[in-house]
Amino acid sequence: MSVIDRLFVGRVIRDLGILERRSFTVGRFTKRLLLAEQRGVPQFVIKTSGWSLFSFGVRYRTLSLETAYKLRECIDESDQIARGEAPRGDGWKERFGEQVIRDFGHIERQASLGSRQSRRVVLIERQGKLFLEMRSSSWFLLAGSWDRDVLALEDALQLREWIDEGEQIVRDLPPTAYDPRKAVLRNCSLIVLIGGALEILARSGNLVAWIAVSMLILCLAQCQISRQYADERAYVNRVVALAVLFTITVTAIRVALLVR
Repeated sequence: MSVIDRLFVGRVIRDLGILERRSFTVGRFTKRLLLAEQRGVPQFVIKTSGWSLFSFGVRYRTLSLETAYKLRECIDESDQIARGEAPRGDGWKERFGEQVIRDFGHIERQASLGSRQSRRVVLIERQGKLFLEMRSSSWFLLAGSWDRDVLALEDALQLREWIDEGEQIVRDLPPTAYDPRKAVLRNCSLIVLIGGALEILARSGNLVAWIAVSMLILCLAQCQISRQYADERAYVNRVVALAVLFTITVTAIRVALLVR
């Protein structure tokens, strides 16, 4: 796998295959499924990449194992509806000639400090053909986003097979050597050292506030790892401790510079 995959999704365990591929006059669109391990946790990743004459882009959509298994249940029921073994829902008309055949509801809901993310799955019919649509929405403070992934039903059936294959691979994986405590300590120590180096190089009071805020945000982001093994109170205590540590470090560096 590429360095970009390693950076955004962690260690790629298996490239399960291509879900969808479309070619244009000048360009190509590809959607594939990866099984990856990030921070010691295996997960499925839908990687969407495309290029045209003057642009190129890659998007990663991560699915926890639990979410992927719920999605598989939705695909099972969609297959039954397509074969006439399960009743179609009443549905409702949407724009562009789409009709919702079945709303399966939310398959994932996550909430953390100042943010929320949710995913729901619906089965739609467009021009007599069935599609499985995963609608994702998220917001953070004053910003929000909405997006969707659409798969033809035959592609969704292939996705179901690969989820089954990924489940078997996960069962056979050896125990992970990842330690979240060490990761928090290592990453936050690097953040503090980088912040101190920037402070020394800048030697300007105008950048102190910006550097302090930026490094604190990074500390908070890295400390999210600790939620895998800590309760809410311990998590808050770690955040406060890291903020105090960084403040003391920056203050000490400023005092040393002034003394010189």
